Amino acid sequence: MSATAGSVTAGQHWGRITFITAGGESGSSPPSAAVLADGSHALDVSQIPLGPAGTTARKIYLTEVSDIDGVNGSYFLAGTLSNNTSTTFAITVPDSSLGPGAPGATTLTVANLNQIKVIDPYGKTIWQYSSAATSAVAPLLLGN
Repeated sequence: MSATAGSVTAGQHWGRITFITAGGESGSSPPSAAVLADGSHALDVSQIPLGPAGTTARKIYLTEVSDIDGVNGSYFLAGTLSNNTSTTFAITVPDSSLGPGAPGATTLTVANLNQIKVIDPYGKTIWQYSSAATSAVAPLLLGN
């Protein structure tokens, strides 16, 4: 917990970090340990890793409180460090103000939903999305 005022939604959160370079945004780090927010203070993030050579910024992502035990794996932008030198950051925003999802999170942007198919090990299409929709952001759930 921080002495800094903030309105991080009360409850448990998990975090991830990504690196920004000229080539774009990296995949996200493994999740942090759970942290508990009280709803009236910031969450201080420390020991933020430095990125590889060429890193110009790092993004910090946080789960919403509704993601009990972090099982949904949905992480949303909580802030950006616009350098590759700082190792601390104070998250001050509530769940309702978190930004877009982290790369590699549970959303997939597809330009044409009609291209989504499930193919069995023998190459046979066993399911295909069918709609007149041309684009969407949809949950991607993989399992066995």
